[in-house]
Amino acid sequence: MNSKYKKINPSLRLKVCSLKPAAFPHKLKTNGSKLKAFSLVETLVAIAIISIAVIAPMSLAQHSLFASLYARDEVTAFYLAQEAIEYARNVRDDNAITIPSLAGTANWLQGLDNCINQTCGIDPTASGNGNQVFKCKPNTNDCLLTFNSGTPSNPGSDLYGSVNRNNGSNNGWVNTIFTRTLEITPVAVGNDPNAEADLTATVSWQTGSITRSISVSGKLFDWYR
Repeated sequence: MNSKYKKINPSLRLKVCSLKPAAFPHKLKTNGSKLKAFSLVETLVAIAIISIAVIAPMSLAQHSLFASLYARDEVTAFYLAQEAIEYARNVRDDNAITIPSLAGTANWLQGLDNCINQTCGIDPTASGNGNQVFKCKPNTNDCLLTFNSGTPSNPGSDLYGSVNRNNGSNNGWVNTIFTRTLEITPVAVGNDPNAEADLTATVSWQTGSITRSISVSGKLFDWYR
């Protein structure tokens, strides 16, 4: 065997054994300053501030939306109550024109008998005068109002009616959140027990989880006698 393969240069072996891993080629330079990080407390405080900044406007928007919904329902309830008052006045006028003999008698409010000294329901959209005024039975939805906006093929006129007189949700009628009642109280003037009457129309509804009601009062006079 060739002698040049029998011996290993000691210096070469030393160099080979003394090799060290190369240092990480990229070093983080700080220019003499110390690196700083957020502590847990600082992080929590920052999250709290951001949460307040985001939640506050969202809460305000939510309250504004609820207020607008309540205002819409309140305006609708007012007009529904006013409609009941106007319906009673129309019945009084119709009696005076079509049946003049009723003027000055106890029957001058004929057609509104179900409303005298008790609550009744009013549905001007029902067919026939006998179906437009009806008693509101306790613990029932007799006086619950329905709404009909029509269909694309048969457009309606945005009418409110009675749940019983329009068969609830049939034929385009859907239940609403409004319940309407009317009460008529005769008032005696001097010796005349049939001179006038007090009207009270009440509409109750529920917006969200809150139940509200509004009442509109009026007077009827038997001035056709």
